[in-house]
Amino acid sequence: MSRLTTKAMAMALALLVTGGTPAWAAQGRWLGLFFQRPALVAGPPVITGSPFLDTVDHPAEGDFALLLALNIFRGSRTPDGLMAQPDEAVTRGELAAVVVRMLGYDQVADWYKDQSLPFEDAAEIPSWAAGYARVASQLGVIRGLPGREKPRFEAGRKVAFRDAVTVLARAVELDAGGEWPEAERDSLRAALTARLGEKEGGEVLTRAELAVLAANTLRVGRYSAAAGGVDPGDTLLRSVFGVIEGTATEVDAAERRLYVRPAGQAQAQRAYLAPQVFLRGARGLGDIVGQRVSLVLRDGLVTFIEVR
Repeated sequence: MSRLTTKAMAMALALLVTGGTPAWAAQGRWLGLFFQRPALVAGPPVITGSPFLDTVDHPAEGDFALLLALNIFRGSRTPDGLMAQPDEAVTRGELAAVVVRMLGYDQVADWYKDQSLPFEDAAEIPSWAAGYARVASQLGVIRGLPGREKPRFEAGRKVAFRDAVTVLARAVELDAGGEWPEAERDSLRAALTARLGEKEGGEVLTRAELAVLAANTLRVGRYSAAAGGVDPGDTLLRSVFGVIEGTATEVDAAERRLYVRPAGQAQAQRAYLAPQVFLRGARGLGDIVGQRVSLVLRDGLVTFIEVR
């Protein structure tokens, strides 16, 4: 069992003791891994381009696709189709939603949205952001702002780039098994901001920049005091969602199965495809056979395939 899953269980138990969360909500983070079964329908629709109308050929196109596949960033539905609005500024409420989903607490946040909030400006927080604000604050990844008697959340406040980096660094450091040494923290921040070039810390964060930051955050290794260093294989992407890497040996799209043989292993591993699959680096599922691939899972089903 991963450290992060252990923390989820501990958080669930703590909330139950205080009467805060029902067991089904606290367990929602991992129940899907055990009870999801693929429906035997025709092959899944495969999205090979941008899932958003306004991110075609955008530098963050692949990042947006990964986040949509994992239900971390959902975009906006318009009469023309799904839009990401990559140049729009990110608010604290939106950042809270992204980071809570990345950590696997989406169902806990969904339950909390109808509960009272410990913020001075609780009445001003939109209903969709309420649960995310509560969970992000309770986890300590987004902290309240000074208020008169209680902290304020200010869900509609625009996020500065440096503040977003701090929040996502906290998400990686969460349950790290020890304090991160300063050198590893510096390396972490550099890894989180990779591909973003020079960016002034006080500038307002855009959705495209958040997509890159979030994708980097999912893939970066975490520090282990026991190991005395950063383990590149211990990522949020692996511990919260699931990853299978290797050579694709067979695809049965009709029954939504594929087989991947991990490096150094003689036997291929079977995986089931989700009803919708995002594919990067190939034109179709048939083209991945014989290729080295990385499969990303959500609720035990493959939602994102990247040809390496």
